[in-house]
Amino acid sequence: MITSREAAYSAILRNDLLRLHEAIVYLGSVLSKVELPDSESRANTLSCSRELESVYKETLAMIPPASMQDAHQKYLEALQHLSRAALLVNQFADNSKAELLRWAVFKQAHVEFKSGGQAMDEAATMLNLLIRPVH
Repeated sequence: MITSREAAYSAILRNDLLRLHEAIVYLGSVLSKVELPDSESRANTLSCSRELESVYKETLAMIPPASMQDAHQKYLEALQHLSRAALLVNQFADNSKAELLRWAVFKQAHVEFKSGGQAMDEAATMLNLLIRPVH
C-alpha cells in the first residue's frame, strides 16, 4: 500500500509525462530522419526543449517521498538527456557549422535521446514497483 504522499507524487509525474509525450514523440521523429530540419522543425524542436527544461526545473524543485528518491533522480536524469538532445538537434540545424561537426552533433543528439529514453524507462519501472509491489 502506498502513502497519500507517494500517490500524489506519482500523479504529478504521470501528468508531467502526459504533458511531455507529444514533445518526446516529436523529438524522436526528427531524430529518425537523416536530413537537415527546416525552420518549422527547428522552432518545434526548440519548443520541445523549452518544455523539457520547464518540467525539469519543476521536478528539481519537488521533494519526493523518501521511498521515491531514486526514481526521482532517474527521472531528472532522463529529462536532462532529452533536453540536451533537443538542443543538439537545433545545433545540428545551424548551417554555419562545418558539415563534419554538424553530423557529430546529430550523432550526440541520438545518444542523448537514447539515454533519456532508457533513464525514463528505468524511472517508470522503479515507480511501478513502488506503486504496485510484486507479490
